[in-house]
Amino acid sequence: SQKYQLIAKAQLKKVSKLAARDNAKSESKAKKEEEDAEKREKNLEEAKKIVLKEDPSLPPAVRIKIKDGEKYRDKRVTIFGWVHRLRRQGKGLMFVTLRDGSGFIQCVLADILCQTEHALLLSTESSVQFRGRIEKVPEGKSAPGGHELKVDYWEVVGLAPAGGADAILNEEALPDVQLDNRHIMIRGENTSRVLLMRSVLLQALRAHFADRNYTEVNIE
Repeated sequence: SQKYQLIAKAQLKKVSKLAARDNAKSESKAKKEEEDAEKREKNLEEAKKIVLKEDPSLPPAVRIKIKDGEKYRDKRVTIFGWVHRLRRQGKGLMFVTLRDGSGFIQCVLADILCQTEHALLLSTESSVQFRGRIEKVPEGKSAPGGHELKVDYWEVVGLAPAGGADAILNEEALPDVQLDNRHIMIRGENTSRVLLMRSVLLQALRAHFADRNYTEVNIE
């Protein structure tokens, strides 16, 4: 009996077309990636020429914590924090959810503020300083605290690695990777809420036993 059988001409033609199409797609993808890389490099070179300067005519900015934002609405403030979320909208608009350990606030950067080198390289978990005016969000819109920071000047304190926390911790991250990066894991909203609830429960238990003259003993 014949062990192998020659492929039919019609089938061979079909397979050849599929292979040619896949090769063309691969070449097109590689070319696009190369063009995108060149474009990014060009944009970065142009961005390096942009230097931000704080407007001296603006009122001094009061340094605050995010949790106190409502008290400082319609005032110019300074907030230090970490980039929790980041969304770019074209070349002239960028939305940053900032976190400082006391809460979250939406920050809006427009025009030249989001065209600098640091703006192009910015990723989640980068440390930044934002200055601007806290304003109530328009009717029908929502943001943490019901207000947002309209940034007029900002500086990078420290850039996070490219891709931010998502490059290390994502749905495919193995348990050992999560354990090795526990300091980043606990910055997430879900894990931080668990730790917050744990803190509240421990305080309640300690208060309960302290009221009854119990002595807390820790055995190492």
